[in-house]
Amino acid sequence: MSNRTHTTVWFLLLVLAVVLAGSTWQSAVLTDSKEQISINGFGAFPALGLALGFNVLAMFTLRYAKGLGRYLLLPIIATITAFALFAPAKTALDGTPILSKIVEAATGVAGWQEQQAQVLDQVQPYSLAAYAFSGFVIVLAVWIFAGIFGKFERTKTRKPASSEDLWLN
Repeated sequence: MSNRTHTTVWFLLLVLAVVLAGSTWQSAVLTDSKEQISINGFGAFPALGLALGFNVLAMFTLRYAKGLGRYLLLPIIATITAFALFAPAKTALDGTPILSKIVEAATGVAGWQEQQAQVLDQVQPYSLAAYAFSGFVIVLAVWIFAGIFGKFERTKTRKPASSEDLWLN
C-alpha cells in the first residue's frame, strides 16, 4: 500500500466521520409546545470537532513525515483519536440520553427521569448515525494503526551510473 493510498483512504474516512457526527443522533418532542428538539454528534460532544480537526492536521503533517517520525506520530494520533471518540461511542452504545442538556435549557426541568415524566412526549432512540459512528471509531483507529505496521512503497530514484551523470543533472 502506498503512502498516498493510505492518506486518501484516511481522508475519506474522516469525511464520513464528519457526515455521521453532523447528522441527528437523538430527537424528542416537547409535551407543551409540540416543538421537536434534536441534537447531533457535534452538539452533544463538542470535542468531536476538535478530535477530527486534529486528525486532519495530523494526516497532512504525516503525509510528509518519513521514517522514525511516522512511527512515533501515528501511535500518538491513533491513541488520541480513540480516546477522544470513545465517549460518544460508549454513550451511544449504552443508550445514555444526550438530549438532557437541551431539554433543561428549553424547559428548566433538570434530570432525565423528570424530563421524561413532565415535558417530553416522544423520545426517539439513538439514530443509525450514532451507532454507525460508534463502529466507525474502531475502523478509523485500526486504519491509522495500519499505517504504522503497513509497508509503504518508497519512491524510486535513479542513481547516477558515473560521476559524469552528476554534472548533467
